[in-house]
Amino acid sequence: MSQPSPIFGFGAFVVDPAARQLLRDGAVCPLTPKAFDVLCALLQNPGRTVTKEELMRAAWPDSIVDDGNLTFQISTLRKALGDRGSEDRYVVTVPGQGYQFVRPVRQIEQEEAEFAVEERDITTITIEERSSPLPWTLATGAVAALLIAVIAGGMIWRDRATVTPAPEIRSLAVLPFKPIVPAERDEALELGMADALISRIGGNGKLLVRPLTAVRGYGGIEQDAVAAGRTLGVDAVLDGTIVSSGGRIRVTAQLIRVADSVQIWSGQFDERSSEILAVQDSISSRLSRELDLTPGAGRVRTGTASEEAYRAYALGRLHYFRAHSVEVDKAIVHFKRAIALDPEYAGAWAGLADSYVILPISADREPRENYGLARQAAMRAIELDPSSAEAYMTLGTVKFFLDWDWSGSEADFLHALELDPESALTHIRYAHLLSNTGRHEEAMVEARRAQRLDPLSLIINTLAGQFSLQAGDVDEGMRQLRHTLELDPDFWIARMNLGKAHEMRGEYDLALAELAKCRGRSGDNVEPLWMIGYIHGLRGESEKAQAIVDELLEAAGNRHVPAAKIALVYIGMGNRDEAFRWLFNACRDRDRTLVFLDANPRFRKLESDPRFASVARCVDLPQLREG
Repeated sequence: MSQPSPIFGFGAFVVDPAARQLLRDGAVCPLTPKAFDVLCALLQNPGRTVTKEELMRAAWPDSIVDDGNLTFQISTLRKALGDRGSEDRYVVTVPGQGYQFVRPVRQIEQEEAEFAVEERDITTITIEERSSPLPWTLATGAVAALLIAVIAGGMIWRDRATVTPAPEIRSLAVLPFKPIVPAERDEALELGMADALISRIGGNGKLLVRPLTAVRGYGGIEQDAVAAGRTLGVDAVLDGTIVSSGGRIRVTAQLIRVADSVQIWSGQFDERSSEILAVQDSISSRLSRELDLTPGAGRVRTGTASEEAYRAYALGRLHYFRAHSVEVDKAIVHFKRAIALDPEYAGAWAGLADSYVILPISADREPRENYGLARQAAMRAIELDPSSAEAYMTLGTVKFFLDWDWSGSEADFLHALELDPESALTHIRYAHLLSNTGRHEEAMVEARRAQRLDPLSLIINTLAGQFSLQAGDVDEGMRQLRHTLELDPDFWIARMNLGKAHEMRGEYDLALAELAKCRGRSGDNVEPLWMIGYIHGLRGESEKAQAIVDELLEAAGNRHVPAAKIALVYIGMGNRDEAFRWLFNACRDRDRTLVFLDANPRFRKLESDPRFASVARCVDLPQLREG
């Protein structure tokens, strides 16, 4: 009779090679199969340097792999053990040789190991990786028999329970899922999984879920989930891995409490790739049960039965969130493909709509055409899904920037917030409407709500600073803008607004220095350019100001340049006739710059001229109407 495999113990951990389980204080710690093989090889040689070649033979006995695969598995193992650099080291690198397990290791009796795991849920299933591509095989015939009983509904899953009950979780960040093999990563699928789960779990009124805009920067393979949770200011994080191969998809997810790095729950899901939406539903259902959320309380974006359409949509979302006009153009292509594959895919229509909305803002694209296309797509999304908060947000934006329908815009924003109270993007766009229509206190309330929902958003923090400037509070505006630049010194919109703040203080040299840093980063947006020309005009540097006008006119020969931005340079120069000529052109073009007619103090230099009343009537801002 063969001897049973030894069971190892070190610190709070127990490793059972036969059961292929790593436990900490009785709770199962999820670990990829190859990382588990590496761990076992190290534990069998405690205190000895195990060469890279030995470890690769242990984990990949029938394959030839490079060092990068081993490095990734060592990183995965260190994360599972809670290794944090110079503190609490378990596995150390021996340069040029291999790795060494440096903690004392003991072999423990079977009874002790059984006691350590007696709290595990009866539904636990261990799945091993085969040398061939997916699907994966079960460890033993006995487990296979249990699997048949457990997956009568068709979904393979694992559920873990900790020994001690977790305190209430009030806030959560769903991080982008990560690949097991770095070379096989699929960013659209990884981000799409997080996007879908945020949509399903959020909006329940009990749990604050950070939006995708807040978490999308935490998708790095080496990202520490707990560190991300601390930065995002949440009680827990949902972290996971995803791999798709051979027509199968395998997802592992774990819920981790940030305060003490304890795993609260984990699940593993193995399905056909075509069942990705079913996997998302299963994860959100299990997580909702764990967090005691009302089933079905979250927001569910209308989806599609087409795997190909979903992947096109996920690619669209990936490019949409990169915000640069070139990326948004790519997003539009992918959203259109998703719609071509499934014309009733409401989520794809909503994504297409807001992509068109971004272009006149980020790249000064022609407003009538792009906002018109945005309106059509948003209306189609609402026709397919009347609960599409995203589509109503887009409609509110179109009515704000193109129609100058202030009450209609507010109604759409408020309806979007009824449907999705936790949309930071809707809160900040509603704040924009309030600020530009002179309701500054209300605007700051909405801006603060957006910041609480997405505290690290560069655009939300920038707009909060901009709204303070528009309210006349230059000091607070500068404080907020500097805070944003601490988050990202290269975010040109924040730096541009800081330049405007210096100009409002009469600090022209400082203003020009900030604006000069923006020119190479703003792409097709001419906002920094007109501001530079405006300041040259104020300083009496007419030749420099005219050179900026000429540059804008030359650009207008190849693409759309907002007429009101040319008018602003002439305002700085004191040339009212030319300024009004371009302002009347702006009225004709429905130039979105005119929504700042009251919010931008530079326009006020023209208020004493009778022609200003004609421009004001064109835009029909309520505070100017009342004045």
